[in-house]
Amino acid sequence: MYNKEIKLMTKHIKKAAKKFLGDYHVKKKAKGSFDFVTESDLACEKYLTKVIKKHFPKDNFLTEEFSHDATLQDRTWIIDPIDGTINFMQGLPLFGIQMAFYDRGETQFAFIFLPRTNEFYFAQNGCGAYLNGKQIVVDKNVEMANTIVCTSDPKHNDADYDFYFRFAKAVATKTLCIRMLGAACCSYSAVASSKVGAYVLVTNNEWDYMPGMFICKEAGAVCLSGTILSKKYNIACCNENLGKFLVKNIK
Repeated sequence: MYNKEIKLMTKHIKKAAKKFLGDYHVKKKAKGSFDFVTESDLACEKYLTKVIKKHFPKDNFLTEEFSHDATLQDRTWIIDPIDGTINFMQGLPLFGIQMAFYDRGETQFAFIFLPRTNEFYFAQNGCGAYLNGKQIVVDKNVEMANTIVCTSDPKHNDADYDFYFRFAKAVATKTLCIRMLGAACCSYSAVASSKVGAYVLVTNNEWDYMPGMFICKEAGAVCLSGTILSKKYNIACCNENLGKFLVKNIK
């Protein structure tokens, strides 16, 4: 099931990255205070949605740039054309394209492509997770003291800006270190491929967490969710003990 959709987007995500994400020197404009969008974000999303509409004209979209107010329903494509836009526009290689497909009440498959490292992550419901065609499974035997924990970074308009630093301080005392990579796609893929032990993301934006959480789940990660600061938190981590520790300290 979904073979046509998967084959189509495997091809066109890579084409979009080559076409729109190759040059750091792009025009940008402010979406809000301390929030930016580039020409590449807009062009990449337009390209991907155009391809999908051509082959699946009745499908729905929930995307960061043009369809961010939509709701999930059957056959919805969730797209973040450039996750890590600030990294991208500043010339940092930590960014990528991420996408999930929602149907029949749940995510059916998802992609993350990191063009600077040529890492293509894919997962399908009940079929596992893959990096460049090779199956990946989370290493659950990592001790907390040897574990890197990634977190989302605070936004300027967060209700409790200091929460992130309190949380980071508490977690850093029991783990190897804390990292804020500035791109959910990089952090989630790092969990799925056992480069880091966990990622904690606080956001209500489905395009930020749905692709990565699904890939981590299919890779065997422990995935937990809850609410903090009137937002949803999503935790993907290597084992249950680390997950309990993070939940305890996020509240």
